[in-house]
Amino acid sequence: MRSGALSVQRLSLAAALGAALLSMGARAQDAGVTEPPPAAAGDLWSHRCSACHGADGSGPAHKRPGVHLPDFRSAAWQARHADDELRTTILDGIPAKRMPSFKSRLTAGQIDALVQHVRGFAKITANP
Repeated sequence: MRSGALSVQRLSLAAALGAALLSMGARAQDAGVTEPPPAAAGDLWSHRCSACHGADGSGPAHKRPGVHLPDFRSAAWQARHADDELRTTILDGIPAKRMPSFKSRLTAGQIDALVQHVRGFAKITANP
């Protein structure tokens, strides 16, 4: 019976610890504590995206046979893709095109910053 009593003690301790951690998180939110600010979008883009999509969002930086990378500077491309679609693509990736998922690597704030960064490419003309 000793092992049964020990299991009950461990379970009770785990439950108490979990409740304490949840309580601390709720108090932090109530106090206005938020996640750290996202890194500058340009730095994120340079570190995570530009190797394939190009520093300017033009797309040809990494050519793979059969894989089309969009030109984010294109007004037509920008008009066809909603912000939520961009967020989903960043979160889930596009496995068929070898674009990785960033779900476990970026915060929601960083993903939003990247979406806005991609939107900023529309101001760059594709054919100056």
